[in-house]
Amino acid sequence: MHFPPGSITAAEHPDRADYAKITLTDPRLMRTPIPYPGPSRPGASIDEPIRLGLWQDADPAEVTVPGYHVQVMGMTGSAKSLGGGWNWLGEVVTREEVAVFGIDITKGLQTLGPLVGALHGVASDVPEARGMLADFRAIVRPRTDYLASRGLQRWARGCGLSYLVLWIEEAPDVFDALTEKQMDAFTSLIKTMRSAGMTIVLSLQRSTYDQMPTILRGQLANWCFGVANSSDAKYGLSERQEEGGAAPERWQNSQPGMAYLDAPGVPEDRIAMPMRCFFWGDDDALMAAHAASFPASARPLDALTARLLADAAAKRQALPGSRPAAALRVAAGPADDEGLDEDQADEADEDQADEADEDQEDDDPEDAPDVVRAEYLTEADPDAELTAGIDDPIEAPAADDPFGALEFPEPERMDAAEARELFRRQLAAWQDEGRSDFTTSDLYELLSATGMSRGWLHKQINAATDDGLIEPVTDAERGRFGRYELLEPVAA
Repeated sequence: MHFPPGSITAAEHPDRADYAKITLTDPRLMRTPIPYPGPSRPGASIDEPIRLGLWQDADPAEVTVPGYHVQVMGMTGSAKSLGGGWNWLGEVVTREEVAVFGIDITKGLQTLGPLVGALHGVASDVPEARGMLADFRAIVRPRTDYLASRGLQRWARGCGLSYLVLWIEEAPDVFDALTEKQMDAFTSLIKTMRSAGMTIVLSLQRSTYDQMPTILRGQLANWCFGVANSSDAKYGLSERQEEGGAAPERWQNSQPGMAYLDAPGVPEDRIAMPMRCFFWGDDDALMAAHAASFPASARPLDALTARLLADAAAKRQALPGSRPAAALRVAAGPADDEGLDEDQADEADEDQADEADEDQEDDDPEDAPDVVRAEYLTEADPDAELTAGIDDPIEAPAADDPFGALEFPEPERMDAAEARELFRRQLAAWQDEGRSDFTTSDLYELLSATGMSRGWLHKQINAATDDGLIEPVTDAERGRFGRYELLEPVAA
């Protein structure tokens, strides 16, 4: 029919397999940015749909927030943050009964900064991020107990609790910053927080097995922006979207804000239909003004959640060497916390104390020097004549000291080109040995030799995958680390 690519979407008929719903649209209408028209329902409850942009047939692209978590994926320049993030958060902060938090340890306040006035808390470095996640985990059980005391299995409008939304930018960097124990706690948090009236959104460029644990991906709705190729697309789309013909690789980053969305409440005939998020302008001015119009102080946290978060942060701050998450920006609202009896309140305090203890145990010793010091000061001083303090500088060894010649220099960061070459040589060496696969943990010695970070290693793995040297092994779950098959190199 001489239509442009992407004009036709098909959806299964719910009752007859020989029927289908065919939708014809004109994708050329979506080729130019759509200016942000303003909030859709300012002052409404968070349980009413939020508007993110327009579907390709020009109808509003709306979705409800409570009850599920979201993965937002797209390549650099696809506008998953300024298109997806700003539209999602920009709508949520205009609603009642909701509190919004954000974490971005990679870009700091570049993405979330214009929204700060409308957010209830922001974590922009590793200690703050760890603290915020620990605090969120500490409040899950008291919130579910509160809902249960009112006969509710899930959050509902008017229940007395603020619905909580946590947006995490560059999620793989946050995962890398967590210890194994903290990552296990985060996985548990993802599984339980929906029942407590909490939604988490994880934004990342590529949801491969080494970037997003498989067990987490299965808990998330799919919001996929432009990607580099069809191989990347399969990590951002649901199976239903793939079967419906969704092809985000068609845009790459040439049409920022274009996306596919498969989430609860999205009609079947639209999960494979393109949408375009609203455009907020070439600078931060519109978003900053919008956030100022809907400050967090106008949506105070409910009294129970505010008290729980404050208590959890205070307990962690009291521990030696620990740092709190970013302080709450607003005081508690008028909601009461009578839903918890004294026993439940005591249990909540114990849960927070246990969480604080676990978080302290997980921190590196150098992050908590007083804890390490205390461990070695539990018995009498074995040699009182040694009076050097723990923070005194170490003197150079004497010339006749046989150990004086031993030096332990810090590893120097290798030149980027040399480090990349060393990585490729390692893959070639494994090929020559007849090895068929490897895991990311097999490359830790390489990281030590190059002085590079794990983020650099992930980039090299992605580049080697794109070059056809390796490919992810997808026939089993891997947890946090991926396994890769070594492929026969292609002759130049």
